[in-house]
Amino acid sequence: MSKGTPRGNPRLLRRKCLTKGPPARVFELIRGVYFAHLPHPAWQAKISSALEAVSLNPGDVLGKYPHQLSGGQQQRLLIARALLLDVRLLV
Repeated sequence: MSKGTPRGNPRLLRRKCLTKGPPARVFELIRGVYFAHLPHPAWQAKISSALEAVSLNPGDVLGKYPHQLSGGQQQRLLIARALLLDVRLLV
């Protein structure tokens, strides 16, 4: 198998695993599943506090697709998503 295919290139495979199904903007998936009941202003405040907790600027990240972020931003984004769920322990 050639290196250009997802199976031959683990880096491509990792990027594909960030979203399932059609591409969704950052935080759209998690809101639909866990926070559909929250009004929009409360949701925005919750997202902003989670992003600021991991040193991300909401204006730089929101509205983008995961593949438009750097590797470090993607990692911090995943931590922020975990913080939205009010986890007690994050490893």
